[in-house]
Amino acid sequence: MGVVNIMSHPPYSPDLPPCDSYLFPRTKDTIRGIRFRSPEDAVKAIENAREETPKEEWSHCFYQWFHRMQRCVERDADTT
Repeated sequence: MGVVNIMSHPPYSPDLPPCDSYLFPRTKDTIRGIRFRSPEDAVKAIENAREETPKEEWSHCFYQWFHRMQRCVERDADTT
């Protein structure tokens, strides 16, 4: 089973929201209403929800993110 790593995100850009923002609502919906006995139980539930997300959804999420990054790079090249 994977480990949850806490990482910071770069400053917010409306063109490049963090790729996980697409899947975060799904995880929230999965664990909504559950009361946890400990922080470790909450992390375990999040890990389980993450593992239940189909690989195709992860792939689609990252594809969209990289596509948006490429568009930003192309637009910046047009302005310089």
